[in-house]
Amino acid sequence: MSKPNVHTCDLKQDTFGLPKLPPNASCHRRFTRRVRKCLTLNPNSTSSKRFFRNRSTMIAEQRRHLRGPSFIIHPFSTFNRIREAVFCLLWTIEMIVSPFYMSFVHVETIYYRRTHKDTAYEQDKFFTIYKNFLSPLEGVLTIMFFVTGYVNKGTKEIVIEPTKIWKNYLTTYYSIDLLMNLKFGIYTEITRNLYLVNMICMLRAGTVLTYLKEMVLNFKMREEVHDCLRLFMITLIILNSYTCFYYYIPWLCGDEDFPEHSWAVRANIAPESGVAKSKAYMESLECIVVHFFGAGEGLHGTVLEDRLQKFMLVIVMISGRMWTLYVIACVLKIFSVVTISESKYEEYLLQLEVFMRQKRLPQVLRSRLLEYYRYKYQNHFFNEQAIFSTLSSYLRQELMLYGARKLIAKVELFKALPRSVVGAIISNTRQIVYLPTDVIAKAEKNNLKVILLNISILSRPELLL
Repeated sequence: MSKPNVHTCDLKQDTFGLPKLPPNASCHRRFTRRVRKCLTLNPNSTSSKRFFRNRSTMIAEQRRHLRGPSFIIHPFSTFNRIREAVFCLLWTIEMIVSPFYMSFVHVETIYYRRTHKDTAYEQDKFFTIYKNFLSPLEGVLTIMFFVTGYVNKGTKEIVIEPTKIWKNYLTTYYSIDLLMNLKFGIYTEITRNLYLVNMICMLRAGTVLTYLKEMVLNFKMREEVHDCLRLFMITLIILNSYTCFYYYIPWLCGDEDFPEHSWAVRANIAPESGVAKSKAYMESLECIVVHFFGAGEGLHGTVLEDRLQKFMLVIVMISGRMWTLYVIACVLKIFSVVTISESKYEEYLLQLEVFMRQKRLPQVLRSRLLEYYRYKYQNHFFNEQAIFSTLSSYLRQELMLYGARKLIAKVELFKALPRSVVGAIISNTRQIVYLPTDVIAKAEKNNLKVILLNISILSRPELLL
């Protein structure tokens, strides 16, 4: 039921700051406006709400962007969120696929050309998709960096000036992206250098992890989820890279052929044996995993003549121990942060137990003290005074009003008073929790206290003035 003399506006509010179009506007103008809307700052996005303090600063930044060149992509726009997601996906594929093509596919290609000189090597279906779709899309994403604004991490300033954007990109990741896009037009004669140059995509791992964190936070997930995904992704990339190099380096050191005493020949996964690339990869992965995590020495072991294999496995084992310790430290940090309030509560509860034993309190009083602590802190300890001391007076008043909202709704006097007066009254009160059978007040002649009761099923908290 609507309130009398109150108008509720049902018109859709446009928060993008673009001029309205007439009803008879052409399709071209409508399409242009939608594109401009996707390129400018989206005040309703989660990332914008995290970065900006209030909506007025969003609108001011939006107007600043709309006054600039129309081709500049705002870092907090809807289009940029999509661009970051596509970039994260493509470069993750690159970091996993590039080592595989550098090692297993390259070795098989060279062997096939030696044994079948009159027949061309037939590439797999994924390489066709990669060549005709994924690689051109990577080139488009690289060009977009020239027209996408960025946030200066030092000053927290949003840069949308074209010259500053170009200068920043040219001095940071342009050379890396340029080397990655050099593979265009040279697919016909695949060389060793092509595969090795494409490994430079690993230097973009930091950007991928940054975009991954933004996506996790935009979905309103906890930051601990990003930490777990980050550790899993880095572990996967490390194991995949070690697997490919473990197979590729003996072949490269043997002048593009596996020596007779190499582990690949002993495991019967060299190209001469006709084993599929997938089986050779799984054999190499099994050996890397057991040495990386210290689970054993694998199915094939080592021989005295193969010193290169021993050297590679030593590097894998040392880095595996270091990475395992780092992962354990990160996991312990996550759990310590998540459960810090519960740990503090258990610590204070233990202190209470020692205090009660030292004072030799009766069992009835002990039970009442434990019940009081459980209700007051709800199994989570927090220093309310320390938190309130860091807040402004306005925020403290807002928190007190919110905490006493049920009491305000029950007391008729508070309903008639202005909000500022109610806030002043509440801020000058103190909250006391009483247990069942506790005496709240006694009849006295000069009792000037005003007691406000908020009765519930569990207990009887009240505010004493």
